[in-house]
Amino acid sequence: SSGSNLLLEYAATREPDYSIDLPKIRQNITLHLNGKDEKTFSDYIEVLFSSIEKKHSVDYLYLIVTELFMTFHIYYHILENTPTNINEFISSILDEEYTLESLKNTAIHYGLQCIQQNDTSPSDVALSKKLMSYIDEHYHNQDLSVAQIGDIFQLNPSYMGSVFKKVNDISILQYITNVRMEASKRLLESNQYKISEIAEQVGYSDVFYFSKRFKKSYGYSPKDYALRNKS
Repeated sequence: SSGSNLLLEYAATREPDYSIDLPKIRQNITLHLNGKDEKTFSDYIEVLFSSIEKKHSVDYLYLIVTELFMTFHIYYHILENTPTNINEFISSILDEEYTLESLKNTAIHYGLQCIQQNDTSPSDVALSKKLMSYIDEHYHNQDLSVAQIGDIFQLNPSYMGSVFKKVNDISILQYITNVRMEASKRLLESNQYKISEIAEQVGYSDVFYFSKRFKKSYGYSPKDYALRNKS
């Protein structure tokens, strides 16, 4: 259980490449922290650690804990005054005798510090959430662009982009790409569509450009990702 000493064994078969999940996890962490909702953030950490326990993978544990504390450090300057550097700090909490429960509580503790030090305005967070909801609903539209979103919300694209970047630490264009890549990953995992069909379903008219974006995001071509998923 999560309260007992963490004893994880490597599976005999090759483990999945969990690193492809990290951009989405980083995005969720910053969104919850900038939203300044302590309960929502704590609930998300609970979900993350539940997934660690279910996957029973040392690699996944190290990736998630490193991602959490690097995000706290880079974006919110937490842990700057520790006697060791951030990498040594992460190694120390992972190398000690620990439980998942204690690691989870440590992550929540430092995350709440980030929330308390955060100076993002509620109005900026509210606007960002509206923009994200719109993109989540319309990412399949090939005409989706920052200018088009600005027209819909009657906002200057430059102002809108700066608010979004301040809240989420990524640009609107990068968020559109991330949403499309996540959607394409799900479609590839379903094994129901050709790659050209998936490209069109997630908003790309050019299948070669789609394949290039996918490989840049995940390190695999769509075809290779589908084959890995099948195996």
